[in-house]
Amino acid sequence: MLCYLIAVSMRDFLPTPLKPVFRESVQETDYVNDFDLPYVRLRVHIETANGDVEKFTIQLEYNVALVGPGKNDWGPLARFDHNPHSKRGHDVTQEGLHLDLIDPDGTKYKVRRGFPNKPINDYPKHCELYLLDKSRRLTLDFERRNNLSGKYYSP
Repeated sequence: MLCYLIAVSMRDFLPTPLKPVFRESVQETDYVNDFDLPYVRLRVHIETANGDVEKFTIQLEYNVALVGPGKNDWGPLARFDHNPHSKRGHDVTQEGLHLDLIDPDGTKYKVRRGFPNKPINDYPKHCELYLLDKSRRLTLDFERRNNLSGKYYSP
């Protein structure tokens, strides 16, 4: 009888089995398009959950090391982003799509608005095509306003 009581009491201390927790299927896509080396490239980062875009960063980057001292140093010159779960993030479904124009020190020079509304899953490709199409103009503006002797501008 004593053994039975111990067994029953031990069962009370055993953890209850956990129910399986559903975790969304998250997929990350990262790539760089070196379309205009050595000065300019396009960087793409997209996260999807169950096939729907959760967040993205699509940016045109400039190699500022080519116009100043230092190592190979890429930084954004123009960026589209969507990250509704971050404190400093943006939700394009609520705020609309916008383009940040960024200076070499990382500060925002200007924000361009007025892009058409689209389904969330269409934005990454739209942003990528826009930056590739406007890369020459965006790079020239970046070099000019920062007085950089680079790909398209010589002060």
